[in-house]
Amino acid sequence: MRLVIDIAHRDDPATRIGPSRSFDRRGLRVGRGPANDVVLEDPTRVISGQHCLIDYDSGRFRLIDTSTNGSFVNDPRRPVPRETGHVVADGDRVFVGDYVLTLGLMPVPDEAPAPRPQPPARPLHAAPKPVQRPNPGAAFSGGEPPATAFAFTPPRVARVEIPEDWDVDGRNVDGLMAAPENDPSDPPAPPIRRPPQPPSQPPRPPRDPEPIPVEDPEDVPLEDPVPIRDPEPLPDPDPDEDPEPYRDPPPRQTPPPSEYRLRDDRLYDAFLSGAGLTREQLPPSRAEEVLRTAGEVFRATARGLIETLSARAELKGEFRIERTTIKPRNNNPLKFSATPEEAMLAFLQPTLPAFSSGVKAVEQGFDDIAAHQIAMVRGLEAGLGVVIDTLSPEATERAVGHVGGLGAIVSTARKAALWDGYRRRHAEIRSRAEEDARSLFAEGFARGYATSHAGVPMQRATPAEGGEVRR
Repeated sequence: MRLVIDIAHRDDPATRIGPSRSFDRRGLRVGRGPANDVVLEDPTRVISGQHCLIDYDSGRFRLIDTSTNGSFVNDPRRPVPRETGHVVADGDRVFVGDYVLTLGLMPVPDEAPAPRPQPPARPLHAAPKPVQRPNPGAAFSGGEPPATAFAFTPPRVARVEIPEDWDVDGRNVDGLMAAPENDPSDPPAPPIRRPPQPPSQPPRPPRDPEPIPVEDPEDVPLEDPVPIRDPEPLPDPDPDEDPEPYRDPPPRQTPPPSEYRLRDDRLYDAFLSGAGLTREQLPPSRAEEVLRTAGEVFRATARGLIETLSARAELKGEFRIERTTIKPRNNNPLKFSATPEEAMLAFLQPTLPAFSSGVKAVEQGFDDIAAHQIAMVRGLEAGLGVVIDTLSPEATERAVGHVGGLGAIVSTARKAALWDGYRRRHAEIRSRAEEDARSLFAEGFARGYATSHAGVPMQRATPAEGGEVRR
């Protein structure tokens, strides 16, 4: 079974983009990333890096969705179940972003069986009896059986007796002298003999080789030997002449790195550029260690920001302060993500317009935390001021009320009455604090917190200004 895919735009499904693509049982991956088997270009980044995959299992192709925005089968409103996937049928249409993938199933014909070997040829009819078939293993078998004795013992000859009815004279031996059946009918002609011809040149008499005289080695003159010349001395160096400086040999040309090495270098350079670092500070030999540590720091930062912003939201809810609500656009993923993984995916795959970009969301989160700290101080100051105002003499006089009669004339009696009223009011405030401590300064804290938060927003300084956060 083979899978055939035709790609078209959702706005024009009848026009196919490129040729059909065929895949075998190994399966395939579909997405925006260049490492996928089917790459779908998407400048809007709605399609995930690996959007979906099609696997072959138990004789069927199964579509599995691995994207953030979902894959849809035969209907733009029918998503692929993430738990079970979708069993591919012939003619299914898969909606991925702005593309429509039409899936077709093409059966593969069974492999042709191996040709049957032909039977061996029958023996030729020229011989009166069939020729024995050769044995291929005869060449590898031993010629003679191994010897069983150290000396050769001739075999015993059985005694043969001539039978009594054997007739030597009556035996016909004419057939032994008969001519063979294939003799020619006519006798062969006698051979033609060529008469001997006289030699054209008289034969040379044999030479009597004379002995070669041997020279006396003492009579051979010797050549004069070649005189041995002494080596010429090297010339003295000129003191005024500057020696030629030593030059390093030209560097050996190294072969260009492979395509994968260039791609890895570009990815590492992109990471260093985003972090504001250089290769001198973090050499490429530590790329794997640096990227792993950066990923761990990224995860820990996302988790810490989510927990801090969540505690801030709970505090605002306790004092009935207006909290952040979700909006149609530019929401901070750190405030609306349940886990660090969801926030990191929103940072690295900003395919949803409802969320802010990664850098903007992180900066906004730190700005909110810094503003929250300042608002906490202002709120505590305002709440404490409300408590102090509640215990002021003027408030006590208003709470005790007008003292009439003799106490209004005598100052001492008035002060005594006010003191007694203050003691009663303090007891009431203490009892109220034991029941609900936040009710004493909640209104003042909320008013001071909201006033501080409604002031000038946090401004993040550039690195040239020292990287300080100013309000």
